[in-house]
Amino acid sequence: MTSWINKSGRPLSSSEWLQIHHNAKINERMHFAKKILQSSPACIVDLGCGTGLWLNILDKIASANCHFIGIDGDTAAISKAKEISQNWKRSHEFIQSDIESSSNIPCADMFLVFNMFSYVNDSLNFLNSLHKKLNKNGCVVIRQYDEGTMRFGPMDNKERFEIEMSLFTALSDSNMFRHYDIDRTIQAISASDFTQKDIEFDVFEKRSPYTNSFKHYLDETINWNAQFLSETARNLLIKWQEKYVATPNPEQSYFVEVDLVATLS
Repeated sequence: MTSWINKSGRPLSSSEWLQIHHNAKINERMHFAKKILQSSPACIVDLGCGTGLWLNILDKIASANCHFIGIDGDTAAISKAKEISQNWKRSHEFIQSDIESSSNIPCADMFLVFNMFSYVNDSLNFLNSLHKKLNKNGCVVIRQYDEGTMRFGPMDNKERFEIEMSLFTALSDSNMFRHYDIDRTIQAISASDFTQKDIEFDVFEKRSPYTNSFKHYLDETINWNAQFLSETARNLLIKWQEKYVATPNPEQSYFVEVDLVATLS
């Protein structure tokens, strides 16, 4: 079973889990990367870069003159990122630092903040600190997941409600991270010093039959959720997994999740 916690103790941040997640969404991530590079930034800073997987995608399509900086608080992740970037031909660097420590964040044309608000204590102060570091005509690009937008199906509505309420009860008051964070992020964006705030939602959906890379991600997502559920809710979720993922099933099944996507300038 995958370890989901990185060396610094952050959930859903281990190198193994990040790679599984990345492999399952590689085509969608490449499409998104091409979209955000239309502004032709000269310097991109990835805050909470992990093992550098997003920067590795951007390396394939960004201008060769674009400088990359990855910042993460986890030493092991930074080491892995340096390993992944060995064949890059562009100038780049990785910094081990807490991303909420604004004194360690350099100025940039583009800041990437992908699934990091779950770990940020003061979202508004964090955004305003980035506003001060942003070069002229630059932007901050945000992606933020929220467990409340995730759906497995088909499933009886009562069974789904049992699973969702059990997970919410277990994780809504977690001190380790915020698993339901789209609304808090939107509120911080709305109150921030940025003048241009483009907010939308990006739907990721897959229908059976699933590719092996997505099936791996789906299995691990279910396994991660199951560890927090009550026995009744866990059995319901595992029953769905066994019926639609573990074995071939002619009945159509699906997985949907929605990310908040915002561009601030």
